[in-house]
Amino acid sequence: MITLGIDASALKTSLGLLPHTGEMLSFSETLDSFEHLPLFVYQALEKAGCKIVDIKKIGLILGPGNYTGLRCSLLMAKSFASIYPIQLAGRNRLDTIIYANRDKKLPVMASQYVRMNQYYVAIGRYINDKVEYTLAPQLISEAEWQTHSQGSESLIIGDQPQKPTPDLKLGPVLAQWVSNSVDKEDLLEPFYIRPAVST
Repeated sequence: MITLGIDASALKTSLGLLPHTGEMLSFSETLDSFEHLPLFVYQALEKAGCKIVDIKKIGLILGPGNYTGLRCSLLMAKSFASIYPIQLAGRNRLDTIIYANRDKKLPVMASQYVRMNQYYVAIGRYINDKVEYTLAPQLISEAEWQTHSQGSESLIIGDQPQKPTPDLKLGPVLAQWVSNSVDKEDLLEPFYIRPAVST
């Protein structure tokens, strides 16, 4: 049994493969086009000595982030799940950043640049198997970002004004998180195909 984590929401696409042996395998690459995402997954599986049929769970970022990457990763995962018995779980990028830093003593300010000097941010901690916010996820301006970052005693993880975009490699984090627990509200259904309608 393998759990696959996919983060295609950032500049670099990150995959995590967690086999039943428990040793995480991590892959990160800047894709020329998201049409190459399935090939990237197949190559990672091949390097791990696995096949698609070995995957039992897929965790993926549902947003915020690169719209094309989010859409393509969701389409690919749903395609796999429509053919094989794979459980799909979607997670918020900000929640995943907070989960990745669950061992830190300070709350985490998770930050994702959107466009036109706007950021999605959330401040919180991962406590009792869930993310608890002191600032719920919201869209803010760069000026508001500066206010929140200076006025809070939190660890800032993610995009920041005038700094290069960090490579957070959230694919392995997703694989670990989804392998440990999946709540009912996180589950995604494979494609819904409505019956043909006669005209």
